Amino acid sequence: MFFWYVGFLIIIFTIIFIFVKYKINYKKICSKCEHCCAGKNIKPFCWHNHSFVKAEKCLRDGNFKLKTDDTIIEDGKETKEKSINEMIIEEAKFFSPYNYEDELPNDIVNGICIMYDTIENRVVYVGRNDKDNNLVERLSDYFKTGKCSLCRSVNDALTNLNNRFVSKNEAINYLRSNIKFALIKIDEREVRNRLTYCLINTFAFDPNNKRGVDWLGRYSSDKVVSNGNLWNKDVGKMNGNTLSKEDIEICINGLVH
Repeated sequence: MFFWYVGFLIIIFTIIFIFVKYKINYKKICSKCEHCCAGKNIKPFCWHNHSFVKAEKCLRDGNFKLKTDDTIIEDGKETKEKSINEMIIEEAKFFSPYNYEDELPNDIVNGICIMYDTIENRVVYVGRNDKDNNLVERLSDYFKTGKCSLCRSVNDALTNLNNRFVSKNEAINYLRSNIKFALIKIDEREVRNRLTYCLINTFAFDPNNKRGVDWLGRYSSDKVVSNGNLWNKDVGKMNGNTLSKEDIEICINGLVH
């Protein structure tokens, strides 16, 4: 009985030792493939989506960063991990509502549109083409014909602000004058739809993307818009899910440059 007891204690202490030694207080992140390697030493596996997967890319690259939460420690310097908003601003090409058709690459026929208010200097709307291969037509709905919920929402807010009838053309002109946009190429419809809602939730709940005191959306009749930070009325869909790290990687790789 005594030996059983001693053996049991040895097993318990061994488990505790292993847990403490390999507990991931810091993760080592490959600067290129962004997969994190578990433990204090580089292992032949990555800790990815709560399961071990092969990490040949990590091992080949060999350039690692120490990371905890959203803080990256590299070469003794501590910096915050960039947000999706910062990465879009740094890497994306921004299109003007006036001449996007001349600049849009021919192979960009499906995607997500991230609209920035040039006065607010932040994201105010996330849209997509519902039907396959009609992104250009969808952009036309926003900036030419006004056949979209965004234009109707802007029209409503302008009407409330000016206390008079506002034509559809006035709403279109407001968007054309105050919006620039980036595009994310996503050809698969299901992925495009899911990422759109995740992007909406991400920007809606981002403390660095709050509405300004003069934002037109404050005058919207829809409480989701007037009390929120975006023109989108479907904030909170997909159970309020925001972008995962894998989603961010897909979005950044799909940015139109």
